[in-house]
Amino acid sequence: MRCLMYSLLAAFCLTLSPIAATAQATAAPERALVLVYHGIGPHKPYWITPEQLEADFLYLRRHGYHPVRLSALSDYALRGAHLPTMPVLVTFDDGVESVYRYALPLTRRYRIPAVAFIVGSRIGAPGHLSAAQLREMRRTGLWEVGAHTYDLHRYVRGSHGYLPQLVNPQDGLRSHEAAIRRDIALEAAAFRRAGLPTPLAFAFPYGRHDATSLALLHDAYPILFDSRPALALPGRFLVPRVDATSGPLPRVLRTYARDLTRGGAPYAGSPGPGRRRTLAR
Repeated sequence: MRCLMYSLLAAFCLTLSPIAATAQATAAPERALVLVYHGIGPHKPYWITPEQLEADFLYLRRHGYHPVRLSALSDYALRGAHLPTMPVLVTFDDGVESVYRYALPLTRRYRIPAVAFIVGSRIGAPGHLSAAQLREMRRTGLWEVGAHTYDLHRYVRGSHGYLPQLVNPQDGLRSHEAAIRRDIALEAAAFRRAGLPTPLAFAFPYGRHDATSLALLHDAYPILFDSRPALALPGRFLVPRVDATSGPLPRVLRTYARDLTRGGAPYAGSPGPGRRRTLAR
């Protein structure tokens, strides 16, 4: 009788195994959230007050979000490495000085890693982060510095009105490519002068790109960020970001929280080379 029961149980498990395998194969991939901020201070478009930023950090800590470093997010995006449950990467664009004044103390207080995406030509300019401030931020072990162009963070007049510089080949494709290649080289030189390591990541100004800029920038940086309001998926070098200032953060996150990963182990990986897309020269 006992042998019969074991035989029936084994047959039942074998019957279920294809179903389990199918469920596993069709399970949704883990997803990650990347938030983007800009300046901190009096109300301006895309800026946030210090009190609002602290409230956001408290919300993330109290509601199960796990802040991760850029290097871990990069390993996830490029190679599908695991992240903690409900992972979030915090980023700040433009390199304005208020990030040092307000965001740096809050990242220390709440132990939240962050990324500052810097416009190289503005390092040390009035109202922007200095090289010394950027180095101090990195020494905390919480901050990493990414690229945000050297001097192409602006709009220009084009055939379709004012467009971001990176998506507007004013004088033909060859000139457009040359301008982007020159900007990449100048940004690298600016990082060296500031005593900063070669950046791992690049954030597109205004979140805009075309096929030319996408290929050229991915030749220079393993991971790229735009401004599509979506969650990140593993194995993709172009990563979307959610505007954290588009409304109260609890309301913003309500759209995405249910789709964030609920499983996976904490992961602390090191940055590595991503896939490269070489543009025909």
